[in-house]
This record gives sequence, structure tokens and C-alpha cells, in this order.
Amino acid sequence: MRSARTEALQILTSEQVDRAALETLRSERMDSANKATETATKAMADIAEVLTPAQRVQAREKLAARMGKRWHGHHK
Repeated sequence: MRSARTEALQILTSEQVDRAALETLRSERMDSANKATETATKAMADIAEVLTPAQRVQAREKLAARMGKRWHGHHK
């Protein structure tokens, strides 16, 4: 992400703003993010499928505790 921000800043602060390059950069970053979330979602589903319902409740409680304030009120 840092390199993408650096590249975006270079595009935005150059003498001529290359909108196509900026859009390509945005699209590539979105593709990367989408692939990462797809992988994470699949992994979470794979893990959840092998746990019992009681283990899933325990996992939710542990995750909520680790996430702290970020998940406060959202882990029902």
C-alpha cells in the first residue's frame, strides 16, 4: 500500500496528471484487495466448517476480545 500511495503522489504531483495511470493504479490495488479478502473469507469459512457450534461461539468471543473497541457492540 505504501508503494501505491507513493506512486499515486508522484502521478498527482507531476507536471501533467496522467488520469489513465492513476486509474490503472487504483484498479490494480482494488484487484489486490479483492483477492486478499476472497482468500481470507475462504480461510475463515474453512476454519468455521471444522469447528463445532460451541467452538464457533468460543472463537467469536476470543476474536471479539482481541478486536476490543473496534468490534464493540458488533459481535452478537
